[in-house]
Amino acid sequence: MAEEISLTIEADEPPSETVIAAFTYPGMGGMIACNYLIEELDLEQTGYIQADGLPALAPFENGRPYHPTRLHSRSDLDVTVLTSELPVPLHATEVFGRELLTWILDREINEVAILLGVGGLRNVGSSDDIHYVASPDYTEQRLQTADFTPLAGGFFDGITASLVSRAIDTPLRAGVLVTSTRTQGIDPDASLRLVEAVNQLYEFGADTDRLRRFATEIRQHYEQLMQRMQQQDQVREWDQAYM
Repeated sequence: MAEEISLTIEADEPPSETVIAAFTYPGMGGMIACNYLIEELDLEQTGYIQADGLPALAPFENGRPYHPTRLHSRSDLDVTVLTSELPVPLHATEVFGRELLTWILDREINEVAILLGVGGLRNVGSSDDIHYVASPDYTEQRLQTADFTPLAGGFFDGITASLVSRAIDTPLRAGVLVTSTRTQGIDPDASLRLVEAVNQLYEFGADTDRLRRFATEIRQHYEQLMQRMQQQDQVREWDQAYM
């Protein structure tokens, strides 16, 4: 019998009303963008998520381990950044997304934006564009003046699908910002487009000059994470995050 999957979410302080999130997908476009925002905006870790019943992952830096799924925020900035380096198998994303959304709604978070790089986007114009899938209230709140293109059709799967499909029937404003990314190796160009999109929508003013150097510095870390995904034979599942 498979082990039951559950999440334990610990936070030192209440999350902000807005959450910007990234999960583990090939190319790591959203993950690198979020981690860059954490550094540039000087956010501090304020919580973490412990997932039981999933393959363990214990990342470390400078000899110290840290939680693969973390919350970062700053007292004078109304945003919490959620990043998850945990490769969640497709069969487990239903529970992961459901429990995460329950926690989001219980904490009266009003808005979630997911940053997503996807390989093999088709029929979407320029590969340098930012595209979106968003609830009507997110579109009205954030996208009225943005020069982004709605994705005409397709579907998400994985954690993104689990969150977005459930958010439809809640008051939560939910948007997915999508750009094309390579599926082999990390893609700092995709991350740059996502950071610039977030800067435009949320007026963070994050400096993007260091982004390519930042991506180079952490390349080995994320390439090792992608190798782990390949070893678990899960790349095929994540590469279908959007179709």
